[in-house]
Amino acid sequence: WVITKEATCLEEGHRHQVCSVCGTICLEEAITALGHTLGSEEIIKEADCTHVGKKNAICEECGEVMENIEIAKLGHKAGDWKITKKATCTKEGRKIKKCTVCNKTVKTAVIKAKGHKIKEWTVESNSTCTKKGQKQKVCTECGKVVEIKSLDPTAHNAGDCEIVTKATCTTGGKKQKVCKDCKQVVEMTVMPV
Repeated sequence: WVITKEATCLEEGHRHQVCSVCGTICLEEAITALGHTLGSEEIIKEADCTHVGKKNAICEECGEVMENIEIAKLGHKAGDWKITKKATCTKEGRKIKKCTVCNKTVKTAVIKAKGHKIKEWTVESNSTCTKKGQKQKVCTECGKVVEIKSLDPTAHNAGDCEIVTKATCTTGGKKQKVCKDCKQVVEMTVMPV
């Protein structure tokens, strides 16, 4: 091959082959332009997470100054999740990831509501022989009462028989049993004459 024109950074070169017998040019072809070889650079504007940067550079081969060469934007670098609103038993929470370079929020996510954590029944008020009681289930996380049930009244706790009025020859007497808890008469009996 005989080079008739050298390729430069921007322009093609040329070469050909000569027949060894007759001396005529039998093959010709272009040599691809080399393109610039970037040497020293001067940053005009730094690239950041969301914006491209700019730089100038000098070609090591031809010395041409190339201006405003684009520097690719860096993209965000997400940090760790940070909870911005805690989830409760009934309400969703929220968490975010911020860029470690520019501090912009780059990801958000919902934290599901936890739901109530319920312990065993607790008696809020005991039943008596005249009044219903109440039991309830309470969430151990938020303290909310999530279920209430009534407790049936208890039976009277009748004491021993007491004579209220003694029987006489002409009138009958009365005896009764009184509840030990509420002091209500639960049984009244007439005694014969």
